[in-house]
Amino acid sequence: MADDGLADWVFESVLQFIKSPMWTAPILGFIEEHCGAFDHAEAENKLEYTAIHKEFCALVDSTLSGFLGDLGVNDEAFVAAIKSGRCVELSELVTEYLLSMEDFVAFRAMMERHNHELELEAMYEHARVVDGARGAAEADRDGGDDEMDEQERFLLEMAIQASLRPTDVRRKEAEVEDAELLEALALSMALEQERLVREQLAAGDDEARREAAAAEAAENQRTINDAFLRQREENAARAAAAEEEEEKTAEAGRPATPPGQATAPASATPHRSPARPAVASRVLAPVGERRGVAPAFGARGAPLPGIGAGAPATTAAPTAAPAPQPS
Repeated sequence: MADDGLADWVFESVLQFIKSPMWTAPILGFIEEHCGAFDHAEAENKLEYTAIHKEFCALVDSTLSGFLGDLGVNDEAFVAAIKSGRCVELSELVTEYLLSMEDFVAFRAMMERHNHELELEAMYEHARVVDGARGAAEADRDGGDDEMDEQERFLLEMAIQASLRPTDVRRKEAEVEDAELLEALALSMALEQERLVREQLAAGDDEARREAAAAEAAENQRTINDAFLRQREENAARAAAAEEEEEKTAEAGRPATPPGQATAPASATPHRSPARPAVASRVLAPVGERRGVAPAFGARGAPLPGIGAGAPATTAAPTAAPAPQPS
């Protein structure tokens, strides 16, 4: 009974810790500092990605181990509490939470999503700044200040067109939604592998049962992996098509260039927001509720502990995924 009591107490303490800034601040800070290195258009896994993942795993391990040490609970007791099975829901939740951070594919998908979200947040902020500048210019004009010459008007018009193209924001919102789906698929793959390990451990010396579990898991893995790769290809094709359409639209709507004024080429570099802990409001997106994907966290399909829902202070396009509600 003492062991069971320890298990309950450890689980509850860890879950409260995961909800606290003591956990979320360093984890989110690391993610925002390094997510810009993860290029969603890069198919290969760079050595830099592996190095960052190792640093992240070390951070997760040291942060959790430090908390357990403060509680007077060693790592072995914590592992025993997870494996005790007394609190099944808590055990699965903690295991899934840590697994989602330890698995490299899921980690990369998470970092790419955060990179997209930071870029989208920068677009929203840039649009707000331009809207303010345009409003100030209109106020000056209404007040009688009409000293702007033809070239200044042209430059202002170019800046407004470059900053407020709705296709830019809609495309990035769609990329965020696609990144969330890729993350859900990556988590599903990691959890399926974890389930296989548990099934084989539970089978013990029953070779037939072990083989049946392996065959089932292999088929599920192939299905999820195919969906993951297919979604990546669709995302890349969609981004390329949007880029081409955007160039055509920009070319058709570009104002005539005044004499002696060279036209600046359209920049293909996405806006990037500086690393700010307040931008990203969750570590992992809720999964299983987009485009018919089966929940990766059992029947719950709910956000993990310590993850709050956040939405930018602007009106989202219809293509954007709905913001999750906090638990």
